[in-house]
Amino acid sequence: MEKMRHRFIEGALNNRISEKTADSIFETLKGFAEYGFCKSHAAGFALLCYESAWLKKYYPAPFYAALLNNQPMGFYAPEVIVSDARRHGVATLPVDINLSQERCTVEGRSVRLGLMYVKELGQKSIAAILQERKDSLFISLDDFCHRVNPELGAVENLIMIGAFDSLGLPRRETLWQLGIAEKDGPGQFKMEFGPPEVTFPDLKTEEKLSLEYEVQGLSTSIHPMQIFRKGMLENGILKSSDLADLPSGHAVCCAGYVITRQRPGTAKGFCFLTLEDEDGMMNVILRPDIYEKHRQVFRLAPWLW
Repeated sequence: MEKMRHRFIEGALNNRISEKTADSIFETLKGFAEYGFCKSHAAGFALLCYESAWLKKYYPAPFYAALLNNQPMGFYAPEVIVSDARRHGVATLPVDINLSQERCTVEGRSVRLGLMYVKELGQKSIAAILQERKDSLFISLDDFCHRVNPELGAVENLIMIGAFDSLGLPRRETLWQLGIAEKDGPGQFKMEFGPPEVTFPDLKTEEKLSLEYEVQGLSTSIHPMQIFRKGMLENGILKSSDLADLPSGHAVCCAGYVITRQRPGTAKGFCFLTLEDEDGMMNVILRPDIYEKHRQVFRLAPWLW
């Protein structure tokens, strides 16, 4: 852009625009050039947005499945896509050892999370699961381990996110069985169970949520904010859905999970956050002085209120 300055100023002077004004205009254009789109880029981006909006409206489940199958792809993490799908009436079903494919698939108006999202479950184990299912579905943890012979860590992760829930055993009890089996030697999985010697309480909702985030980076059941919401409502902390009915300039207290952080060099020190709760997203603008005072919070805090 700087190479064009002389030509621009000269043209402005020929059109009876003062050099001071022309220089000011050029500085504005120069700043825009650091982040602005050319026409062809803008047109292509607009077309992509239109086509994506059409797919989201008329084919929502395939749309979300495609986004989840092509991660990482930039701005929003998979957990944000799952939350947006939930708010638009598209449920994301959990990983299931008898139903999930390698990638996410469409089941009616829902999306079934794929085996690819399970930490430590490599391509070899995924291929073995899919191959064994061609003959018959898995009927127990014992049956699964003998036929697939997976790594212990992979089986633990599958249990913790509920991939065996459809077989009727609580997750803690299934983990207990896996631990007993491992005593026979790594990879042996010799399972002969009598009546259980101990009983386990069911996992609490927050425990399930924590395990799902640890293993697959998202939850298919609830948004994390729902765990904290009761106490927040009692303290006057609003939901994102409450904001539209408030007048402009009204002071509010909100809370959410930080899903984007931006500090563009062209924003003169202003910073931008996007918070998400169970109802939607909230855009937050931080003045330069606020950023300088709370820069560590801006950079690192996963939750803000």
